[in-house]
Amino acid sequence: MRSPRGWKPTSSKFRASGKEGTAFAVSVNPLVISFVSGKGGVGKTSLAANFAWLCGRVGKTVLIDLDFQNQGATGLFLALLPTDACGASDALAGPNDFSRCEPIRVEENVFFIPAIPLHNPLEYSKMADLMRDPALVVRLRAFLNYLQSRFLFDILILDCHGGLDYVSVAAHALSDETVVVTEADTVTFNGTLELLDFYSAQRSSLETAAIGAVAGSVLETPMFEARQRAEPPESTGRISFVVNRLPSKYRFRDVDSTYTRLIANYGGDLRLRPSVLSFIPEENFLAESFGEYPFCVKLAPTSVVARKLQLMMTDLIVPDPSTMRSYRPLRRLRSKRYRSKVREIVVSAESRNTKNIIYAFGWLWTLFSAAMVALICFSFWGVAHPHPDGFLDFFLNPLLGVFIVLFFLPFGYYCVRAQFGLMFYYNSVYRFRRALIRTTGSPLNLWQKLSLVRLWLLRLGSAIGPLFLLPMTLIYIVGGALIALRFVPL
Repeated sequence: MRSPRGWKPTSSKFRASGKEGTAFAVSVNPLVISFVSGKGGVGKTSLAANFAWLCGRVGKTVLIDLDFQNQGATGLFLALLPTDACGASDALAGPNDFSRCEPIRVEENVFFIPAIPLHNPLEYSKMADLMRDPALVVRLRAFLNYLQSRFLFDILILDCHGGLDYVSVAAHALSDETVVVTEADTVTFNGTLELLDFYSAQRSSLETAAIGAVAGSVLETPMFEARQRAEPPESTGRISFVVNRLPSKYRFRDVDSTYTRLIANYGGDLRLRPSVLSFIPEENFLAESFGEYPFCVKLAPTSVVARKLQLMMTDLIVPDPSTMRSYRPLRRLRSKRYRSKVREIVVSAESRNTKNIIYAFGWLWTLFSAAMVALICFSFWGVAHPHPDGFLDFFLNPLLGVFIVLFFLPFGYYCVRAQFGLMFYYNSVYRFRRALIRTTGSPLNLWQKLSLVRLWLLRLGSAIGPLFLLPMTLIYIVGGALIALRFVPL
């Protein structure tokens, strides 16, 4: 279902997602999504920026950097910001005059507001006072109301500080969805528990401050009051978990069961999604280039991270199943947890263990195994030839046939599967690097040229594996079955 050309952001019920033509139901009231974490360094800003780009294909989107301490998103878009750009700290620290806060367009249908003004940053003491102010939710709500009424945004994404502060709690109190980004380790898990306890302890006071706004101010008749009148209180403020950078050494089911028990046993008054929203794998070639270009999913649309974020977008933005016709295959994959593709398909060249090395070079191992099987067959044939009517000749064909089938059936399956995963992996890396070079436009040095040639050779070599390994495995299995049935005598 495609929308006509020239559609306005808030005029139609459906939104088209570009070339795919997938219909999304976006309500007249904008959707507010906040990204938080219990500690820094978990990839929260990276996910928020790439998620904002995907949302830009759905509707008019703004990304607001509320991390006044680290300012990760501000540094990410620093080259695109004018020197007189107004920051979110100006809007939240000063009076309710937001006329100077103009969002900066960073991509088609995607806008950005930095954390601090570049020309006159806040002092550290004032910034610390701002992050500890319990009444911050009132000014933040007024600021979001102004942005929506002035610029007609469909989706507002808030990139909060990684840790405990009142800014992230205020963002959670005003958000439809709060995405808690975490990692599969003990330190991050404990930080997530502390974050939930802090939200539960501070939420009631912040909501009381938000409801007790002064009559006649800019806070009256905003989108949030309209949403609260139209929807029950249970439908807002849901918290979802995203496990980011899931390494291949961790078992998916163990991490899933850990967070499922956390959600089931949590006794607070927060509304938690009953299961983890998404498990995002570790793809180092995307993480290493994050500082060079913010929207990695634009350059690598077929990567696992891009597909995971697309599934997140369908879960967070599209609540109506009637508009999900073309996304039902992805929904089926989501219902099976998508198996994360870390352990199932993607063979990571950066974190290979012994098993992955065997899988990656499976076609070489197949050649060696074929030579060994041929040597064994000829040895048996040489022993049995002087005794054609003996006991050994009677059992020779079935034993060798069963041996060949049992050996190549599991080995060939794992090798073929890993070879296809390796081929898709190197193809994605090569296409991403080439697109990144074209996007940045910077001249290449000798090392970068050699790196690109190396990726091209790895891509070519990984494509040879499936072309050779698949028919070779089938020939061995069929030949072993025929030998076992004595259709092909030795």
